[in-house]
Amino acid sequence: MKLAPFTWRVGVDNCFGYVIAADGSSRELVETHLFHANYGVVVRLTDGARLRVPVDRGWLFEQLTAESACAIAGIPAPEVDGAAELERRIDPFHVERHRSALWCALIELIRSRSLPCGYSLRAQLDGRWDGHYRAASDEDPEAFAAAVNERVSNTPELDPITACLRELAADAGGRDRAAAAQLLRTGWTDALRALPDTLEAAAAALARHTPLTTPVSDHTTDDAAPQLALL
Repeated sequence: MKLAPFTWRVGVDNCFGYVIAADGSSRELVETHLFHANYGVVVRLTDGARLRVPVDRGWLFEQLTAESACAIAGIPAPEVDGAAELERRIDPFHVERHRSALWCALIELIRSRSLPCGYSLRAQLDGRWDGHYRAASDEDPEAFAAAVNERVSNTPELDPITACLRELAADAGGRDRAAAAQLLRTGWTDALRALPDTLEAAAAALARHTPLTTPVSDHTTDDAAPQLALL
């Protein structure tokens, strides 16, 4: 297919293809996710990283069908709602679920331990959370895990534990620091201590089910554990 400027006009609903730097130095197989004023967020099919790509620096986009792009990456094509006008995706996090060890590890920890995040974190700080997620886009663990993934993907020196702490702080919305600290010293502290091992297990599981010619990134760093001292 022909090349087009990488802008919001390329689409974001089940839209796959190659995003290409103006000088040809970078060519990534991605799914577009959303667009802001100066950049678009894409999910790389090889490792599930959520990358921010400028929309005003000559980047190009070569669109592929979902089936073709996913076949190249070695993952199943996403299911869509056949009754929807634009083939709306059933699972917005299809690529992360098949490729991102960090995303999968966070989902495992949050859901298995019923940890609050997003709106549920604010409700917990107010003493009003009942431990159930209500499927709101800014409450679901999937959205939190994607936000942490985006932080790590775009800041190479940022380890996953620090990224989680920053996202939790953002979710808390500037609430009383003592209340937030007390919350982190409960379930989240233990979860973050378990994150490196959970990451390793998630990476191994993805490698078994969706093997790549290049290793699946697990985002593990040797500097992650000391960050727990911040708690």
